[in-house]
Amino acid sequence: MKTKDVHNSNALLLCLVGGLLMMLAGVSGSIQLIEELMLSNGDVMDPTVLMTVEIVTGMLVLLTGLGGIGVVASGIILTTKRVQLGRILIALFTGMGVLGLAANLAQLVMLGTLTMDLMHQVGQSLGWIGAMFAIIARTVAVQKPIVE
Repeated sequence: MKTKDVHNSNALLLCLVGGLLMMLAGVSGSIQLIEELMLSNGDVMDPTVLMTVEIVTGMLVLLTGLGGIGVVASGIILTTKRVQLGRILIALFTGMGVLGLAANLAQLVMLGTLTMDLMHQVGQSLGWIGAMFAIIARTVAVQKPIVE
């Protein structure tokens, strides 16, 4: 039995892996940041400030998570006739994910916490690696006719 070749299958695989890594990084990075803030500054900071930090961190998780979901959806679009649309969406959603990751790092710097524990470093690394996979998928995606 012969299997059907999927158009841009390598790009789809890279988008799936990259998007999942970006989603995983958003969730794990946020949890580690909130835990670190509560342990180190919980006694000193006002509870309303801590709540504001939690809300901002939640928005960053949403941004990174939506970026990951969008990259996966864009990878699926790459397998259709709309390859150019998929490439544009990959750039947009990867930008969203990278913005969330960078804002998370900026938030650490603004709070004066220049060190990260191991789990936070792993989460950030996974997000950046996922973004790189998405950009590579965008580059690898071939815009050719589906039926030759």
